[in-house]
Amino acid sequence: MKIAITGASGYIGSFLREELQQEKDRDLLLLSSRQEAPPFVKVSYDDPESLQSVLAGTDILIHLAAIKKVASFDDASENISMTRHIIDAACTAGVKQVIYASSISVYSGASLLPWSEDISERPETLYGMSKLTSEHIIRIRCSHSATSYTNLRLAHIIGDHMPGSYMMPVFFKKAASGEDITILGRSTARREFVHVSDVCRVISRCIDNPRVYNQTINVGCGSGITNEEAALSISRFCPATHVNMADKEDNSIVSSYMDVARLKALNLPLPCDSVEAIRRICMKIESTRQAKTGVC
Repeated sequence: MKIAITGASGYIGSFLREELQQEKDRDLLLLSSRQEAPPFVKVSYDDPESLQSVLAGTDILIHLAAIKKVASFDDASENISMTRHIIDAACTAGVKQVIYASSISVYSGASLLPWSEDISERPETLYGMSKLTSEHIIRIRCSHSATSYTNLRLAHIIGDHMPGSYMMPVFFKKAASGEDITILGRSTARREFVHVSDVCRVISRCIDNPRVYNQTINVGCGSGITNEEAALSISRFCPATHVNMADKEDNSIVSSYMDVARLKALNLPLPCDSVEAIRRICMKIESTRQAKTGVC
């Protein structure tokens, strides 16, 4: 089975490659918009004809490529345009199934928590808007072809060696260096974090799985934790790191967690809860720290 992955050199892509390579019958085509050393294949996501040629003979396409920091309408438009070209090339090339990495960001509305796939989506960010629009493009384009789709709405992803300068990567970097964590504001909002390896297991189980054809599926643990709970969990599992709390209230964070009944009903792997995901990352951090310092 030939499986193409867009954005294969990205963060999720690096874990997904490892997951999929465990199956011997899977021939991976690793696509990237950047010049990477083999086995990566450089492609232009804005050239459908070239993409169609690259995807010839491909059975499954896993679409991970995206601009993560969508700061303008131009960025959002680029995400949407990229997906339009990729899905058009896949359908024309006769790809059997497209699996798309969408996002919890397509949802909003505290009164509707936990968010299910059947509610009316209402993204409040340009990134979420670009993801939801891309979902619809995939659904509509596939409905006019023999290609099936699976849209996976992923919770907030965390994992080992996370890139980025937002809260969780910063917390883990501080834990790795034994620094204290400072929470700038107290918040009661609860957010759902999911381990990247668990996401990759779900993606793997969706491959060539007729039960998930033409489905939109929430991928998460079904519950959330506060910033304080996240920080205290890291401190508990990385004892060299302590938590300092600021007194001010922080109302900028809103709750975000999903209903995962459909994930369970389809017999897909249920990711571990947010605290367990944090524990797994911290165990890697502590193992590395002990190896460097010789502490047992």
